[in-house]
Amino acid sequence: MTGLRALAAFIVFASHASNAGYHLAFGFSFGGTGKIGLWLFFVLSAHLLAGQFFASDDIRLSDLGPYLIRRIFRVLPLYYVALPLFFVISSANVTLLWPSLFLISAPDTLWSVPVEYRFYLVLPLLVAASMWLRQRYGELAMLIPVVALVIVDRYVEGEYWGAFAAGVFSAWCLQYRLKFARRLALFWPCAAIVFIGSLPIARSVHGFDPTVQYIAWGFLFVPVILATHLGGAVSQVMARRPVVWLGEMSFAFYVLHYPIIVGLREVGLPDDYGAWVMLGCTLMCSLIAYRLIEQPMRNVGYRLTARAKPALPA
Repeated sequence: MTGLRALAAFIVFASHASNAGYHLAFGFSFGGTGKIGLWLFFVLSAHLLAGQFFASDDIRLSDLGPYLIRRIFRVLPLYYVALPLFFVISSANVTLLWPSLFLISAPDTLWSVPVEYRFYLVLPLLVAASMWLRQRYGELAMLIPVVALVIVDRYVEGEYWGAFAAGVFSAWCLQYRLKFARRLALFWPCAAIVFIGSLPIARSVHGFDPTVQYIAWGFLFVPVILATHLGGAVSQVMARRPVVWLGEMSFAFYVLHYPIIVGLREVGLPDDYGAWVMLGCTLMCSLIAYRLIEQPMRNVGYRLTARAKPALPA
C-alpha cells in the first residue's frame, strides 16, 4: 500500500505543478488530475484502517481512545506545523484560521485533512454496525453500512463517503472473501488502462457530477489495491525502494508540496526545469519533516497506546 500512496502523492504534485505553469514531462499538463490522486488517498486510508479493524474481529468502547490518540499523533502535528505556511505563502484567507484549527475546514490543499478526520470518527461506528450485522445475518450483511455510506454520499450529503466506502469494501474482500478478492484483483490491468487513459481528459471534464466521479474512481481503484496486497506484478513495482521511500513520507509530501510550489513560482523559475526544482525541494523538505516531526510524533502515539490491542489501526 505504501507504493500506491507514493503514486497518489506524485499525481497530486504533478497536477498542482502544471496548474502553476510547470510540467514534469515534455510539456504534458497534469492539471486537473490531482483530484484522482486525492481520491486514491481516501480509498487507501479507508482500506488500511478498516482492514485492521476487521482483522481484530472485535471492537469495544475501550478501543476508541487508543485509536483516536494514534490518529491525532499521526496527522495533526505536521498539519499544524504546515498550516501557517498556507496563510503566509498561499492565498488562504485569514478568516479560515479558526475553522482550520478545529478541523472544520482548511485552506487550499489542506481541505482534505478535516474530511479525513470526519471519516476517522465515522469508521468505528461503521465497523461496529458491520460486525453486529455479521453476527446476526452473516458476512454479506456487513456490506449494508458500506452501501448506505454510498447512498448518503450520493443523495444526501457529498462528503467523499463513497470513496471511503470503496476502501472499506476492499478491506472486507480481503478479510472475508479472499477467493473473490483474488478474482477481482485479476482485473487490475483493465483498471490501470482506464486510469492511465483518463489522465489526459480528466482536466477537461466539466459539468459531470463530481460525486459520481469519485465514487466510480474509488471502486475502480479496488482491483489495483487488491492486486498490490496479494502480490504479483503490481506488488513488485510498488515495492521498489524509491517508490516505498516516497510512500512512507507521502503525507509530509502532500502537506508541504503546495506552499513550496506557490513560493517557488513567485521566484520565477524557468519553465523547462522549474517543475523538477519544485519536486526536489518538496522531497527534501518532506524528508526533513517526516524525520523530525511526523515519525517522532507517530512514535509518541504508539507509546501512549502501548497497552492497547496491537491490531488497532495506527
